[in-house]
Amino acid sequence: MSAGRSHGPRGAREATIQALKKSEALLKEAQAIAHIGYWERDVAADRLAWSEELSRILGLDPKADHPNFQVFLDRVHPDDRTRVRETVESAVRERRPFQYFARVVRPGGEVRRVQVRGNVGLDSRGEHVRTYGTVQDCTDVMAGEELLEQSLSALRAVIESTADGILVVDREEKITAYNNKFTEMWRIPSAVMASGDDAKAVEYVLSQLKEPERFKKKVRELYSQDDADSFDVLEFKDGRIFERYSMPQKLSGRTIGRVWSFRDVTRQRRTEIALARQAQDLARSNADLEQYASVASHDLKEPLRVVASYLQLLEQRYGENLDEEASKYIRRAVAGAARMQNLIDDLLEYSRWTYRDKPLREVDSASAARQAVENLKQAVLAGKAGVRLGELPRVVFVESELIQVFQNLIANGIKFRGAEPPRIRIRAERGGGEVVFTVSDNGIGIEPEYFSRIFQIFTRLHGPQKYPGSGVGLAICKKIVEGRGGRVWVESRPGRGSDFKFTIKDKEGEHARNAKTDPSD
Repeated sequence: MSAGRSHGPRGAREATIQALKKSEALLKEAQAIAHIGYWERDVAADRLAWSEELSRILGLDPKADHPNFQVFLDRVHPDDRTRVRETVESAVRERRPFQYFARVVRPGGEVRRVQVRGNVGLDSRGEHVRTYGTVQDCTDVMAGEELLEQSLSALRAVIESTADGILVVDREEKITAYNNKFTEMWRIPSAVMASGDDAKAVEYVLSQLKEPERFKKKVRELYSQDDADSFDVLEFKDGRIFERYSMPQKLSGRTIGRVWSFRDVTRQRRTEIALARQAQDLARSNADLEQYASVASHDLKEPLRVVASYLQLLEQRYGENLDEEASKYIRRAVAGAARMQNLIDDLLEYSRWTYRDKPLREVDSASAARQAVENLKQAVLAGKAGVRLGELPRVVFVESELIQVFQNLIANGIKFRGAEPPRIRIRAERGGGEVVFTVSDNGIGIEPEYFSRIFQIFTRLHGPQKYPGSGVGLAICKKIVEGRGGRVWVESRPGRGSDFKFTIKDKEGEHARNAKTDPSD
């Protein structure tokens, strides 16, 4: 019992000491986690003490560097020292708490940012006996805050620089953000926006709209649907037109408000309406013009038929009474009338190609070339011509137009033949996002100065007696190819034949290139 009694007080003291050590260890750990150091200055003894964590913050060795105010000031950035000293001295004089931010420079040159909080300890007589406080290393926090401020600043700049009006409203329907463009577009007074009340803003704009109730109903509907997106068009009484976009504002997957975006598309919509009207007018005009061309063609050809018929009748009835010279004149007049009829037909065909608008489809160009040869079967047989097709790809075009181009170029090669029977070859190659077709012949060839001229309507390099025709075929080729975004040209040497070339955009090659660069591969 006596041993127990003598052991009791000692055991209690040891337990207390252990508890204090444990508390001290926990305090050090908490200071290290929070990056907070503690300091205290005894005024009477002129002695400063601080925690190990404060030494770590300052980059000092707790065992080698003895705490004092000058050691602390030496660590403070030179530009901050005067302010730090004056802040502390002022607080001591006025017997009040203080706090400040400052930069400290560690021995290796690393700069840290700290927040110092302190208080002035007084005795019962109001005398200053101690100063104490904390130093927190807030470098990382302040860096994060600066980064956040930079991001917010950039976001504000983007919102203000956009051409759209932006409005952000929270779940309580309070305005949390907007840009100047929004108030400018909606012509809302600053007092309404300053109130932060979205309901007031809505009520203010209703009188401007053609359908205010529909506008208001949509707003209420979206405020009741946290995850709904929306797009619609608003028409104003003064003729303005806005596109309205809306989507929820989310934070960590939770809806905290709604973002509204308004775009003034008045000019765009008016332009679209004007273009649509112009397209309709142009379509009507084209239809009228094509009808006029058909009627004009008929009206022009009818007198020619009458003239030709009466000339032929004159020759039949009175041929025996006419001398050779008069008969020759009649034959020339009849031939001229026939050429004029052909010219009118070709002109009508040319005008029709101008106004055709057919959808593009995938076309087998080899099949189109074979059809063109079939259409020219009589001319091919009569001229003993040979037409050879190379490997021709599928292209996106209007099939009837492609057949017409092949047909005109093949006919051109048969017509302008040399001493040998016509030999025509059609081939194609891909490159540069297009397919280049070549129709080659072994005909009489063309002088370089006529390369461009031959594609002009009614252009003829030879008389009709030697090479009949109206000079429209190559012009039609040019109109078709260039109307579809391609090019057409000729490469030739007199007496060595010609290579007529034209291009079509290579849709299939484009798809192939896209497949090769597909990031999912």
